[in-house]
Amino acid sequence: MERIEKIERALDQIGKGIKEMETLGAFSVTRKVEIADRGARMAYAAMREMVAELKEIKAHGK
Repeated sequence: MERIEKIERALDQIGKGIKEMETLGAFSVTRKVEIADRGARMAYAAMREMVAELKEIKAHGK
C-alpha cells in the first residue's frame, strides 16, 4: 500500500507541474523545461514503483 501512496503523490506532483506550466507565460521557457524535467523524473519513479508493486502482487498471487 505504501508504494501506491508514493505513486499517487508522484502523480499529484506531476499534475501540479502541468498546471503551473499552463499558467506560465511565453517568457518562462527555462522554468517550463525545469518543471518538465522534474515531471519526467517523477513519472519514471512512479512507473518503477508501479512495476515493483505489480511484481509483488503477481508473486503472491493476489
